[in-house]
Amino acid sequence: MNIVIVGATGLTGKQLVTQAIARGHRVTAFARSGDKLAGIGGQLRVLTGDITDKDAVAAAVKGHDAVVSALGAAKPWRHTPAIVEGIANIIAAMSAKGVTRFVYQSALGVGDSHGAARGRVLGLMIPLMLKAAYEDHATDEAAIRASGLDWTIVRPALLTNGKHTGKWTSGPDLRDRFPFSWIARADVAAFILQALERGEGVRQAINIIG
Repeated sequence: MNIVIVGATGLTGKQLVTQAIARGHRVTAFARSGDKLAGIGGQLRVLTGDITDKDAVAAAVKGHDAVVSALGAAKPWRHTPAIVEGIANIIAAMSAKGVTRFVYQSALGVGDSHGAARGRVLGLMIPLMLKAAYEDHATDEAAIRASGLDWTIVRPALLTNGKHTGKWTSGPDLRDRFPFSWIARADVAAFILQALERGEGVRQAINIIG
């Protein structure tokens, strides 16, 4: 499968890149700089560009089977208009280039999963620290749902840098455990790639915890 990974230099993005290559996929990493991907090797192509550049996004998307967004706000207590604009550009580029499969990493507690974030830690963090980022995710999710693409929204619990375990629980109505739930970024990446390979979760928003 030919996959474009946007946000490829982030912590989850790098897991997606390395795991996708290990699973035999051809990967295009779209990022402002490819320095953090040096040495990965395999079937990796790095395209440098900005998600706010419509032409650059369209060139990255063209000719691929799927797009995965692992974009995340560097400062989640502030809105990041560039990411919202970038997701709109990705949707427009996919529609124009005939690429239909899109997986978007959001977060547990966004949008209609707000009630699922019942754990004490995440329940407190959303209004205090994550409000702006979650509002941006909700805007992105609404645009994706309205796009007509074959989308999957993946909503992980609190992310860790733990090792890949291959063990998780997922579902559209899954709730956070008390006092909190977490999942390794490596497992989120594996879940996303599994969804692509098996054609699972199309037009679903899926919560996932470790």
